[in-house]
Amino acid sequence: MKKTKHTVALALAAMLACQPLSVYAATFADMNQVPWAGAEASINKAASLGLVVGETRNGKTYFRSRDSVSLSESCQLAYKLLMQTGKAKADDSVTQKWTPIMNAYGIQSWAYPAVSYCLENGILATSNLGGFMKNGSNLPATREQAATILGRALTKGVSSYTANETTTTFKDNSSISTEAKPYVALLKRVGVVNGDDSNKFNPKQTLNRTETAVLVTNLYGVLEKATTPTTPTTPTTPTNPTTSTQKGTVATMTNFYVNLKDSAAYYMLASGGTTITLNGSSATMSDVVKLYKAGTSIDVTLTLDSNLHITKLEATYKETKKTKGSLTKVRYNKTDKEGSITIDKDSTYSFTDKDDVDIRIDKKSYSLKELYDLFTKAEDDKTTIEVEVTLDNKGNLTKITGSTKESSSSDSIKGKVSKVNYDKSDKTGYIQLKNKTTKYYIDDTDDVTVKIDNKTKDYKDLYNLYDDGDSTITVTLTLN
Repeated sequence: MKKTKHTVALALAAMLACQPLSVYAATFADMNQVPWAGAEASINKAASLGLVVGETRNGKTYFRSRDSVSLSESCQLAYKLLMQTGKAKADDSVTQKWTPIMNAYGIQSWAYPAVSYCLENGILATSNLGGFMKNGSNLPATREQAATILGRALTKGVSSYTANETTTTFKDNSSISTEAKPYVALLKRVGVVNGDDSNKFNPKQTLNRTETAVLVTNLYGVLEKATTPTTPTTPTTPTNPTTSTQKGTVATMTNFYVNLKDSAAYYMLASGGTTITLNGSSATMSDVVKLYKAGTSIDVTLTLDSNLHITKLEATYKETKKTKGSLTKVRYNKTDKEGSITIDKDSTYSFTDKDDVDIRIDKKSYSLKELYDLFTKAEDDKTTIEVEVTLDNKGNLTKITGSTKESSSSDSIKGKVSKVNYDKSDKTGYIQLKNKTTKYYIDDTDDVTVKIDNKTKDYKDLYNLYDDGDSTITVTLTLN
């Protein structure tokens, strides 16, 4: 781009708060490296306003005029300009609120106040954060990205400025994204940006710090002259209208936000609490997230407050299959997240991720390891766990509910006694029936319930009755 007319397509102030030492200065040691003559005046003015800073090394301060400017620094510019001109105020609670999301996207902590302000006031959508960092490094801002951030900041800070145009007067208008065009047009209209000598905006090119100094002084002048500061009372997420409800299918979700398909909006849960239902029943956000992580298609109706925060979330999904039966095997691999359960010895269901399956036995929540321990104990206690398994519409295991029960008989035998055996020393024995070769063993005679003529007796009483020579004893044996 030619600089003879001192025009720039777009520039951005670099607020390098992450540097070890920042100095506001009217003179930088590397001024001889500016890209074009005459840019020194804009750099010095921006520095005197405290909007651009240098880096001090070995007692000298350097501006680094040809270095690129990042998206995080773009947000710093928007935030700093609004603060310096009285159009915004710092709010630590906003930073705290958005810290989990910024941390999840790897935003560096020095940018938290600025980025959180932009998120809170609709200058950024959460989905934008995915383009801020790569491998721990800040990514540079393109001209149209910076224009969008700064244009939105201008409309938030001064209510009389609007961005309604759907086109620009630049020759490369078709190369400018639909999202950026209204804000590029606004900044052009108020004299903040200009085209190059060919009247091109060059939207995909990145910025250097000299262009930054030109832009920042222009935009500062616009904001300083504005007499109608405004504090937005109804922040909106970009591209999403302010409404009381939103419906759709979940694209992404965590325990603190929901993003719908075909939408750039990320809706945060309300700080005062959110009422959550799942297929009409009361649930927690973790319950819904588990289904989402298991691959379930979830439809939601979101009730939103004036800040577009979720006060009520109604989630629904299709349950394609439910299977009931006795739990006969639990496999748990401690070294990874895999495992499986088997019902009635022939139906096995695998866990792709043990953390994504909702397990509730006797109305108590269990992890897979805890279910494994419970099943092992149930076997020792001679009890069974009756369960109902729920699969989602992709066949993934999503839910296990059940209850423990005393082992019911799997069979019973009735007939006349041919032999009753009893070993008094170790309290064991067996019973045989006439015309049967099977011996039905008793491991511990104290654990066997015996009734004779509907009266509770001991196994020893049955043995004595047989031993007395009564050959007409008819019994019903309940077997495990």
